[in-house]
Amino acid sequence: MLKKLELVGFKSFPEKTTFELSDGITAVVGPNGCGKSNISDAIRWVLGEHRTKPLRGEKMEDFIFSGTQNKKAMNMAEVTLTLDNSQGHLGLDYDEVTIKRKYYRSGDSEYFLNKTPCRLKDIQETFMDTGLGKDTYSIISQGEIDKILSASPYERRYLFEEASGILKHKTRKQEALKRLNDTEHNLSRVSDVIEELNQQLPPLKQQAERASKYKELKDKMMKLEVNLLAHRIDEKRAKWYELDETYKQIENNKEEISSQLRTIESELETIKTQLVDLEKEMEKQQQQNVEVVSEIEQKQGQDKILSERKENLEKEQVRLESEQANIEKEIEKLTTSLTDLDNKYESLKKEKHQVEEDLHNIKNRLDKMSQENNELENAKASLIEVISHRQRKETEYDNYYKEQTRLKKELDELKTEVKKLQSRQEELDNKIKQIKEQQITKQSRLDELVTKITSEKQRIDGLESEKQQLTDRINDLNQRLQGYKSRYEALKEFYNSDSFSRGVREVLKLKENNPQSWSGVIGTVSQLISVEKHYLKAIETALGQAQQNIVTANDAEAKKVLEHLKKYKLGRATCLPLDNLQPRYLNQKQRQIIRECEITGIASQLITISEKYRVVAEHLLGRVIVVPNMDTGLELAKKLKFSLKLVTLDGELILPGGAMVGGSNKKSSSSLQQQLSNDDNKTKLQNQISTTQKELQKLQEDQKQIEEQLQNKRSNIDKLMSERHQLDLELGELRKDQENFATEKAKILEDIEVYQLKQQTKQQELSDLDSNIEETESKLQELDQTRSKLEQDIKELETEFKQTSDEYKKLNEQKLTFEVNVGKLDERLKNISEDRQETYEKTRYYREEKLPQIKEELKELSEKINDTINEKKDNHTKIEELRTKQRELSNTLDNLKQERENTRETLSEKETRQKELAKQEKEIDQQSSQLKMKKSRIETELSNILERLDEQYDMEPQEALNHKEAIDDFKKYEYQIKNIQSEINQLGEVNLGAIEEYNRLQERMDFLKDQQKDLRSAQKSLNKLLSEIDSTMKNSFSETVTKINQTFKRVFTEIYGGGSAHLEYTDESDLLNTGIEIIAKPPGKKKQNLSLLSGGERALTVIALLFSVHEIKPTPFCILDEIDASLDESNLEILTRFMKSYAQNTQFIVITHRKKTMLAANRFYGITMAEPGISQLISVKLEDDDIIETA
Repeated sequence: MLKKLELVGFKSFPEKTTFELSDGITAVVGPNGCGKSNISDAIRWVLGEHRTKPLRGEKMEDFIFSGTQNKKAMNMAEVTLTLDNSQGHLGLDYDEVTIKRKYYRSGDSEYFLNKTPCRLKDIQETFMDTGLGKDTYSIISQGEIDKILSASPYERRYLFEEASGILKHKTRKQEALKRLNDTEHNLSRVSDVIEELNQQLPPLKQQAERASKYKELKDKMMKLEVNLLAHRIDEKRAKWYELDETYKQIENNKEEISSQLRTIESELETIKTQLVDLEKEMEKQQQQNVEVVSEIEQKQGQDKILSERKENLEKEQVRLESEQANIEKEIEKLTTSLTDLDNKYESLKKEKHQVEEDLHNIKNRLDKMSQENNELENAKASLIEVISHRQRKETEYDNYYKEQTRLKKELDELKTEVKKLQSRQEELDNKIKQIKEQQITKQSRLDELVTKITSEKQRIDGLESEKQQLTDRINDLNQRLQGYKSRYEALKEFYNSDSFSRGVREVLKLKENNPQSWSGVIGTVSQLISVEKHYLKAIETALGQAQQNIVTANDAEAKKVLEHLKKYKLGRATCLPLDNLQPRYLNQKQRQIIRECEITGIASQLITISEKYRVVAEHLLGRVIVVPNMDTGLELAKKLKFSLKLVTLDGELILPGGAMVGGSNKKSSSSLQQQLSNDDNKTKLQNQISTTQKELQKLQEDQKQIEEQLQNKRSNIDKLMSERHQLDLELGELRKDQENFATEKAKILEDIEVYQLKQQTKQQELSDLDSNIEETESKLQELDQTRSKLEQDIKELETEFKQTSDEYKKLNEQKLTFEVNVGKLDERLKNISEDRQETYEKTRYYREEKLPQIKEELKELSEKINDTINEKKDNHTKIEELRTKQRELSNTLDNLKQERENTRETLSEKETRQKELAKQEKEIDQQSSQLKMKKSRIETELSNILERLDEQYDMEPQEALNHKEAIDDFKKYEYQIKNIQSEINQLGEVNLGAIEEYNRLQERMDFLKDQQKDLRSAQKSLNKLLSEIDSTMKNSFSETVTKINQTFKRVFTEIYGGGSAHLEYTDESDLLNTGIEIIAKPPGKKKQNLSLLSGGERALTVIALLFSVHEIKPTPFCILDEIDASLDESNLEILTRFMKSYAQNTQFIVITHRKKTMLAANRFYGITMAEPGISQLISVKLEDDDIIETA
């Protein structure tokens, strides 16, 4: 029976509203829209309705008071329902049951059962098969009537299922079906895994056998190889010491040869210095010799020139002497002719002497004047001749001067060119010297580079070898690491997949995949505790399924976990929220008793757990005692009067109340055992992974360092090779420059010699030209003096001629008269006189000019010839002196050459000795290098042996040497190892993890087969359970429907006052799924289906059915929400009559606005809406004294 209904913030009830309810009929009345039906909605909502449409809403938030103009909206809706359970209808050990539901605008919901938080499912299960609930016949509205009327026979079945009490069986069946489905799914999964394992195990078994054989052979080969390696170590060390001794002897020899070589090289330097000094002295002597030869050649050239000059002078002398003789003969001849002419002239002169006597005075005067005039003319002619002669001399002088200037210029040019060539020669000498110095420096650097490059290449080879060894070790470690990781993941996956129930697995998976969102999930109990193996069986038995309990930070997290599992149907789990968990301890009396007995300990104290989770241990194990054996346990249990749980170390149980659990179970699938085993294995694997990763990291760092060293070395070699190539190019260029400079120097020396010869020739020509210029200058001075004198004479004669010109005219006229008379004589005299004059002039010219000139020239020639002869003598003397000097220089040069040859022979001998010593040193270097390489190779081989001992067998060399055994025949011994290796190779690829993997899979196969057997047993049990549930449901359903049908027939007849009605199965052969058809025959009508009746008839028929159900399976209360709305007054009378008759066993709450229904109630509540949107309650209790209570 409903005792009380409280609403806060639900729909139109913002304030707390309480409905106090009693037995009988309670009517809820009020105008339309005042919120009456919100009461039935509230009851349906608090009983677990989660759909919004049946509650007349679109979303859950619509059920929270949304506010009005004067009142703000609320953030929560709350409904509390209190029921009287004194009759035990609800199956709970409480006389009064209170359920509460809260909903927040945030979307969160809360459910409470007797003030204890619970799930919606808990509430639904509480009211299951009681006729109460959200979809049962205890809450009937006009909509429910219409739903029953319009429902199909199958949809109508739910009324009868609720009345027959098979809903719990249906739920059990659904759970069983789900469990069966999970079992079949798990069975299928296990079968698939077994099938997969069946496919994996045979080849894995072969691999494991091959791996075992491999390990056996490996162990045998290890012993043989370690012994062989120990012998190799002794052999390599002895060989190394032998080579080291030889190396030291060679180094001593090398030092002695190096000392000799240094001495030879020092002597060579001295000899080369002497040779250079000799070369310089020879060059100096050769230069002096060239200068002497050049001077001799110059003197010889001068002698030749002097000879030619003498020869020319003598030729000229002969010519002049011949010309002198001819002139003298011509003078004699002319003198004779002149005498003849003079005689003729004197004769004619006498003849005209008479004629001329008269004219003599005049003529004398005229002659005198004419003579004076002739003198003037002669003077002028002489002046012109002098000027003309001077012009010729000036031209000759200018030519000489120009030639002199040209020769001087050419000499200057030759001197300049010689200086340039000499300067270039010095420059070339300096360059050649610099080139030689550069060649020595660069050749030294080149030799140094070759040595460095060889050393770097050897170092690179060593680093490459180290790098390859590191790479091999890294690859090996990577393979090992991947193997460890794979095994770790396999253990992790196996534990997660096989240790826990489905629900627990899903929660752990959620936490693993999204740790931030599920941070409140701490883990399972088995994950939080650790147990010593000695106590494992006892603790595992004591905990039982609690091993899989999930520990959460608080109850909200626990609720979140459970709702998630429920929402997505992921299985079940038990949560232990730390904030709600209470520890369980022994009382003082129990502690006193166990102190007096021999116990192992309190279970909570035998485990290790973090202090912040200690409450979990105390809650689960605080009242559990661990005893050594069953006898001790029974003795203690009796003393404790079987009030505590006791567990033996073998896992036997003595439960509170006295029950004993024991025996054997071959399954070993507890999460705690697997947790412990997996933790050990995972810890071991984690340590192996960590150690391997550290070793791998160290090797990778070493590899990186070696790679950096290699890069640096290669870069250094590239630089050295580049520098070497550059030096080779530079040395080639220097040699080429040296050859070019030497060629150019030789050419310059030749050019200097040519230019010096030209210079001497030009100098001689210039000297001759200077003499000619001096002679011409002297002649010009003489001509200038003659010219001055003639100009002075002409000037005086012209003055006198101007003074006597008039007198001369007069006398001339007189003369003309006489001249006519002596014309003929004059003509003859003239002719004779001309002949005479010509002869005279010619004679005078020969005698006075030509002959003296020739004589003078002959005299000059004679002097020049004498000078030339003297100069030639001097030149010959100088040449002899120079030739003597040349012979001296040649002798000195020959001596120097001989000394140079001797020095060169000495140098050659020293160089030959140097080469021999260098060759010996090189041979010793090669021997030393070979010994070094052999030592290095032995060191490498020894290092490889030691490294192999360390890496393959983790053994120190001394340990191997300590276990060294004699080997008679190394070839047979190695052949034996080779045969074992061949056997190992024949095994092919060996999976060393196959042994462990095979054992693990075989164990898992055994476990899965046990699990398969258990699942098949569970499948069989579930099928049996389903069959039993189906049988129970069929019987209950059939019996209930039969009873309801009989009651329905009676009630229908009572309501209608006649007629008939009954229920029919749509498929009687399938009682679990059959629908139910309602057949009614009101009075006066034929039998027909419910759907063919009138509206009122249909409503009464359904009401008759509902009352029939209530009669067979009455409910503590029944809510009727305006089901009377469509009934007429007569039918309403029938409804109220039946309500009153059934009200003795059932509490009715009727929501109505019909007067007759109100009158049938013994109490009613009035609902008003004084303020729009807010419902207000008024309760009225109708008693005999008509007292009205208003609330």
